[in-house]
Amino acid sequence: MQVVMKSLEEIHPYSKNAKKHDARQIKNVAESIKRYGFVQPIVVDKNNIIVIGHCRALAAKKLGIKEVPCVCVDDLTPEQVNALRLVDNKSNESDWDFDLLKDELPELDLSAFDFDWGISDDITEEVEEDEAPEVDEVSDPVTKRGDIWQLGRHRLMCGDSTDKETVEFLMDGKKADMVLSDPPYGMFLDTDFSDIKGSMKSIGRKNHTQGNKYNKVIGDNEDFTPELITTFFENFGYCKEMFLFGADYFAEILPNKNDGSWLVWDKRKESQADAIGSEFELCWSKSKHKRRMLRHDWFGFLSSQNGADARNRVHPTQKPITYLPI
Repeated sequence: MQVVMKSLEEIHPYSKNAKKHDARQIKNVAESIKRYGFVQPIVVDKNNIIVIGHCRALAAKKLGIKEVPCVCVDDLTPEQVNALRLVDNKSNESDWDFDLLKDELPELDLSAFDFDWGISDDITEEVEEDEAPEVDEVSDPVTKRGDIWQLGRHRLMCGDSTDKETVEFLMDGKKADMVLSDPPYGMFLDTDFSDIKGSMKSIGRKNHTQGNKYNKVIGDNEDFTPELITTFFENFGYCKEMFLFGADYFAEILPNKNDGSWLVWDKRKESQADAIGSEFELCWSKSKHKRRMLRHDWFGFLSSQNGADARNRVHPTQKPITYLPI
């Protein structure tokens, strides 16, 4: 391929060009040429009619550029030239991977360009958790297995999330955009930490913090079976995104494990390193993401003296709501 310089007056737009270019696009292309150079030659036919690059020619004219790099496809027939013009424009249409885009955009200064990336601005709001009412352990429960509660636009079902028919009934023909779960995998966790005291030095308190006693995690005292995990992919395999906490315990049965990413939840500050509980937790995502360390302070199994996080915990492996928007 030979690139030659041609005068802008020498090349001409195709009179039937179906691709439209508004002032905003021309301005952005002009800014790109000004900042990074004319890195994509204009393609013309043997009569110097533009095949590919109408917008670049208009941007060059806007910048006052007299000569532009060109490639001539003089070996193509008129029918092939017309086909190439349409195929090039159409084949450049594609969707963005917004997860990757969100990771890359903050690292670049594109303030000179007028682009709408289609990403809504994140609105950070302080999460307020409702106080849970006292549980009536005397009366018969209102909710029965198979019941679905409609909570605004949300649906909450009492049922087995590993059962395909139950999941289909819950979804009611609709498709999920994402799955986020902390699957049970048979840890046989002792949830009574009442005899444990935290370090005053590490927590920075005047009094020792006392461990809590939690209810057993349902399903945690059963031996792990691969079906507990494969059911996610059977029921929601169509989802582009899936987040599974603790997936390092069952990584060998994740399909296409290396096509996804691992996120690290860093649970505490260095000053609390000797407090009770794991200092980090791994989460597997089905889609590729930038490798990230997600920092959110979490006081292990210790008591409510350390803040609202502990007061709102139901069991020790619970995930904090305030962590999820990170």
